[in-house]
Amino acid sequence: MLRELSNLVFLEQGLVILVFNTLSLCFVSCHDHVGCPFWDQ
Repeated sequence: MLRELSNLVFLEQGLVILVFNTLSLCFVSCHDHVGCPFWDQ
């Protein structure tokens, strides 16, 4: 039980880091006017 819980927390942390990295990359792309699929501008 405890092992499963720690695995879940680790997975959540990895997912948060992945999303944050994707958003920051996207922001840099938009800032450089390369284009970004998440914005309609």
